[in-house]
Amino acid sequence: MTQLQPVKTTDYSIFSRIFTGEELVFHTDQLNRNNIIEYIHGLMNIFRDFIERKELETVYTKIIFNDELYIELALNDTLINFSLWSMILRSGNKVLPKHIFFQEKGITNKEIKLYIDKYFIVPNRSRLDFFDMNNIIYETLRILMFVDDFALYFNNSLNIEDFIEMSLRSEEFNEILTMDYSKFPVDTVKEESMKKINRLFELIIDSENIMGREHCITDMCRAKEGINMKQAREAFTAIGPKPNGEGTLFPYSIDTSYLRGGLNTIEYMVCASSVARQAQIICKKATADSGSFGRILNLNSMESKLYTKLENGVSVPDPDYDCGTRNYILFKVDSIEKLKMIADRYYRFDPKGMEFCTGDFTMMRENHAVLGKTIYLRSPMTCSSAAKGLGICRK
Repeated sequence: MTQLQPVKTTDYSIFSRIFTGEELVFHTDQLNRNNIIEYIHGLMNIFRDFIERKELETVYTKIIFNDELYIELALNDTLINFSLWSMILRSGNKVLPKHIFFQEKGITNKEIKLYIDKYFIVPNRSRLDFFDMNNIIYETLRILMFVDDFALYFNNSLNIEDFIEMSLRSEEFNEILTMDYSKFPVDTVKEESMKKINRLFELIIDSENIMGREHCITDMCRAKEGINMKQAREAFTAIGPKPNGEGTLFPYSIDTSYLRGGLNTIEYMVCASSVARQAQIICKKATADSGSFGRILNLNSMESKLYTKLENGVSVPDPDYDCGTRNYILFKVDSIEKLKMIADRYYRFDPKGMEFCTGDFTMMRENHAVLGKTIYLRSPMTCSSAAKGLGICRK
């Protein structure tokens, strides 16, 4: 890697080996809460100085587990994994092969949350202080925010050229972009154009096979994050009908997309802008209501604590204590979203029947036993020990 020259005033930590061509090898049993932060900042500096250089794409790190198993990771995957492993190490645990974070469809907020739930919160909540856990999660997420440093770099990769080349290479792609929606009834334009935008995204994901390289928004389409489907529909297929502010739609639809002219007539401009003020008022009210609810929720739960026991003179959460309450909350699990809301919670099908646990987030699937049923749910609101001021029991 003689092409890259280090910036003299920058600390690259162990990653300065990139400039001399030395191998980057890390043994997980030698990683600790201090040196991994040093490695993270060193790798961040590498990206800050050389992110646009092709040479970095061929550099890999070798991660060795227990001097036996190993994996080779690209620098970007190394940075993400080190960032998440800092959380594992700060909790006093060792990094194991199961802690490798690698997502083929892209890194999303959901996948990061699932990782934190599975490998940090669930294994440590019975032994670590609640506030310490929150602090570790905060510090980890703050590290992951390094991606904001490259926002302008990523933004500069967006272009119209890729859409033009895809249109020239794919007849179907071109037909979707130039489709005339005036033949559809006004109330079906949004539905039809949404079908087309979904197909457009499928073609963009396959762009490497169509035009020999990935489209500039391939990662967004693959991960289904960073791009709003409604806005994408208006940008690439058809803007569609607009509400008139009185509960119904304007009698005609905006049949162009912003890519093909947008609001290019007086009628279209009136439709799109007439309800903007009303939408702003609704948005402000909704924001105020959600903020007020958040403050109330925070005040209500700030004194909450788990039931504890004395262990070596120190109060620690008791994972085995059961308050024995017989007061349950009826809860209908009619969707996957509601199922995810009660992950790792205790419930019964009958108030006098057997008690089960829903399991963690990895078990939230379509074939889950409680999906589509009404259950009797244990809740902190009806916890007997909490009512006595002794803290919430684990169930």
